[in-house]
Amino acid sequence: MKSKKAFMLGAAIAASCFVSACALAEQSPAHLMPQPLQQAVQQALKSGGNVTAQKASAAFLDKIKTSQQLKKPVQAAKALSGVVVAEPVQADSAKVDAQAVAAQAFTPLCQTLGINQMYNLDGVQTGNDVCYHFNVPQKARATVMLVGQSAATNMSLTLFQDDGQNNITSLGTSDNPGNANEVLAGVLPPGDYYWFMHANSADGSPFSFGVDINMTIDDFEPNDSFETAYQLPDTLNYVTGNSDTATDEDYFSFKALRGQKVSAYFDGVNESDRGQWISEYFDGVKWIPISPKAKITWPTPSVNGVVNVRVRPNPAATWKATARYKLSLGSTPEVLSHSVQGDNVVRIPASANDYDPFMTTQAARDLSWAVTWADSTGKRLQGLTPYLQLDKHVNRNTYLPVYIPYYGSVTGVSGAASGTVNLGNCAGEATVRYVSYDSGYKNTWETNYNFAVWRLRIEEYPDVGVGGDATPVSMAHICSQRVISSER
Repeated sequence: MKSKKAFMLGAAIAASCFVSACALAEQSPAHLMPQPLQQAVQQALKSGGNVTAQKASAAFLDKIKTSQQLKKPVQAAKALSGVVVAEPVQADSAKVDAQAVAAQAFTPLCQTLGINQMYNLDGVQTGNDVCYHFNVPQKARATVMLVGQSAATNMSLTLFQDDGQNNITSLGTSDNPGNANEVLAGVLPPGDYYWFMHANSADGSPFSFGVDINMTIDDFEPNDSFETAYQLPDTLNYVTGNSDTATDEDYFSFKALRGQKVSAYFDGVNESDRGQWISEYFDGVKWIPISPKAKITWPTPSVNGVVNVRVRPNPAATWKATARYKLSLGSTPEVLSHSVQGDNVVRIPASANDYDPFMTTQAARDLSWAVTWADSTGKRLQGLTPYLQLDKHVNRNTYLPVYIPYYGSVTGVSGAASGTVNLGNCAGEATVRYVSYDSGYKNTWETNYNFAVWRLRIEEYPDVGVGGDATPVSMAHICSQRVISSER
């Protein structure tokens, strides 16, 4: 899954260690366990044909010994087991250039094979160590497999990562008894990796191996378990995602640092996809469903209380890799202050018009708006995307607004955002006359206008803001004004 607007937290949040690389680094990595093989994953691999057994070199075996002695965790190892560690930015340009040169000159320690292919291998004898290299071009869910062993064959499978300078680190081993399948699954960052296969026993009979690389994953993986839940920042978060497999569960966690109200909302990005998932929150004992399009609020969580939500594929629906969901989870949003102002017009008084409701806002060419959002404790919410919903000419036959959204800035640390709408020219549907007094003059005005309505909303949570669903704020879009008469 891909995040909406690259996770809609706002550029300001990214600079403050909000992003969960910081939070996730505090978690203990889950133990990497061999996984059962999904037949659909195996069947999706193309045939890579036969390959010649490439025994691991003495240099590679020495690297393994060195790696086991050092036992230093690396980013890829933690990524596969559920933890992503942010690498520090290297400010020394000379070192950066040297690293780039080293990357271009990289020579793998073993023969390179392609991804998303299944290869056939024979001739392996007891005690042999076999090694092949593959490259992952971008962050992906990987299923590394060794299958089809004969009764006399018992192989183990280890996944190693190469740091680009031929230093290797083990990311996990599958070593099942007998000729059972060996499978490792998890999320990998881009980089270079090795299949390393050791023959506990073998008589040369053929078996197959390969790796499935699924790059259609979201920015929050790996978050496939309660322990590896994605830690959301201290704001109202809006994420969109997908289930990259029929069993891919996504876990999210939010901490109410001040004991503020917490809200959640779940739906499909497209209405037709709404039934693809089951969304639930954890009440401390069991998982409780969250109905699609239903808003749920925890009004009084404890200080530092945690709300956990998961999204899992609906077993009653046919899995679709292209289906996407949206989840809002975080501080309950409240409008702290707002203003919607028109330009310089001579206002139509309520007494002048019996046909249209009182028009609170009146504007001719430009309409400016501003709003400040906060949580229930008054803490400003940053990274939100407010917008003005406007129908500048409501249909008089139905009085049912057809809103157009007008976006402005994203809220910063002050929780404030603003925008301006150019209303353009119009030919008014209604005309009224009324008297105004200015500098001792009694002026009779004729104003031509359209009845309009507006509401203030945010992208991250539905139907909150200024102006209710049935009670938007009324407005006059003034098309022209002229003085009919003037007297002292």
